[in-house]
Amino acid sequence: MAFVTECETHGRKPSQELLKELSDAFEFFDLNGDGKLSIQELGTVVRELGDAVTEEELQMLIKRVDSDGDGQLDLCEFIELNTQAISTCSSLDSESFGCSDGESDALAAAFNKFDTNKDGFISPEELHKVLGAFGEEKFSLEECRCMIKSVDDNGDQVMSLLEFQALMNDNRGPFSAA
Repeated sequence: MAFVTECETHGRKPSQELLKELSDAFEFFDLNGDGKLSIQELGTVVRELGDAVTEEELQMLIKRVDSDGDGQLDLCEFIELNTQAISTCSSLDSESFGCSDGESDALAAAFNKFDTNKDGFISPEELHKVLGAFGEEKFSLEECRCMIKSVDDNGDQVMSLLEFQALMNDNRGPFSAA
């Protein structure tokens, strides 16, 4: 975490909580563990999340923040890319939830990645599918049901955006690093 605090971000200064989430995400996406996200790793992640993206679009994303010119993203560049997206509210996902709070917009965008059928809720089946796409096959469908149940405040057996935001903001439930 100390390394993350040394990263320069242009625009707004992200909270320590957001820096930790981005650092954890980077480690998760760095499939070969070399401390860099290659265009292939970035493409795999983006496509697994359901976004159709071309090689050229990925290159433009990387080029926008590739301060050392190596054609890959290190942790600081990854944080810069994500904080730029938050501060400009440029994603379609954030438009649908307003643009008043960058971190809320990032959470809404993350929620939308899990809500694969776009019905406004994350079902256990959707959670299982997305976790599997990230290489987290160790979670069974039943375990995904238990994860949702642990944050399901109204008992409808799905996770709403508000329940997802509470989960991420409160660091409660099975997804927390605690």
